[in-house]
Amino acid sequence: MDDDNPNFTVVKSTLNRFCKNDFIKYNLQDYLFQTNLLLNETYLFFNLHINRILENNLTSNYTTLNETFFNNVFMGLKKNVKDESKRFKEIELTDTYKLYKQSLPTDFQHADTKWKSQLLQELSLQLSTITDNHLKLNFYKRFSKYLQLQHPDTDWKTIYKLVNHILLNKKKFEESTDTEIKQHPLVINYRLKFLNKTLDELLKYDVWIVLKQLREILIFNETRLMNE
Repeated sequence: MDDDNPNFTVVKSTLNRFCKNDFIKYNLQDYLFQTNLLLNETYLFFNLHINRILENNLTSNYTTLNETFFNNVFMGLKKNVKDESKRFKEIELTDTYKLYKQSLPTDFQHADTKWKSQLLQELSLQLSTITDNHLKLNFYKRFSKYLQLQHPDTDWKTIYKLVNHILLNKKKFEESTDTEIKQHPLVINYRLKFLNKTLDELLKYDVWIVLKQLREILIFNETRLMNE
């Protein structure tokens, strides 16, 4: 691939076909195994932590689920920790780990993260980006459907306008000429709840406002299904 010819070819092959050195193969396979182990643990721990904070109505010191958050999780989910009481920097992560550890086999070994600092930085950025994108892509649709189910007499076009105005930034909201929608109780209540911020602004300001709303939607949907 070069500047004049942007085309490139992807070649799919097995490790054994292009690597004949057993030492290199072993290290590559172990590196991949340890990375996958860390990612799997992080996924489980992350979900447990989010649910624990929300279910117990706790306040988190992490207002955003950014690179720092995921890097701190990585640092705690590793083997050969010298001081078990200092596995995590934040007490809230330590409390989640106490619950998480109960589900692990007694002889379980966490991932070996030695010599992987650069990888952990890249993974932290990747997971932070994935989480942010997931919330952006799913919140609008779920929130709109939630309002529609709660207010079945309101047509979809009106729901669309309501959600758009709820999530407008302050300047655009003030500039809107749709007075009826602006003064709708749902718009007034949710703009107050969402601090007059857009979804992007909320995720950067306090992600837990979004997560609490998603949990509220989830509980509503589960209750509705149970009652059907």
